[in-house]
Amino acid sequence: MPFPHCKKNTNFAPSMATVYLALGSNVGDRAHYLQTATAQIQARVGKVLHQSPILETEPWGVAMPHAHYLNQILAVETELLPTLLLDITQYIEQDLGRAGKGENLPRTIDIDILYYDDLVVVLPNLQIPHPHAHERKFILDNMVVIAPQLQHPIIQKTQQELADIIA
Repeated sequence: MPFPHCKKNTNFAPSMATVYLALGSNVGDRAHYLQTATAQIQARVGKVLHQSPILETEPWGVAMPHAHYLNQILAVETELLPTLLLDITQYIEQDLGRAGKGENLPRTIDIDILYYDDLVVVLPNLQIPHPHAHERKFILDNMVVIAPQLQHPIIQKTQQELADIIA
């Protein structure tokens, strides 16, 4: 694995965790990027337990026009701690041609960590749950398909309840 800065066994959780990852692409062969990212996540992060349907959506929160996104949510079983999970998802993004992490820029692939079991993580470069997960219809629509009863650990509402609020 190409992560020389990670010491053996120091970045792994003591047990398995279920993480929910949001994938999005609006550049090039969008379906290919989602498929390739999913394969890399399966190989580097852990077993993909569930995949939501792929939704085509307009860009969220952008002033200038962009191509529509293909979005998908994956439920993944992992032993990785959140910070190593972030490192690996960012590596996958770079490997698939993502240039930079600018806010709301077009991208070959974007991988966001939405939830990590019921953990709340607040670090300068990582917030779990994702700070906008409960506001984005395209996320909630897919979360309701694969984990409707998953509770947001801060808001204390299920994905279904959150989706009903913004419907």
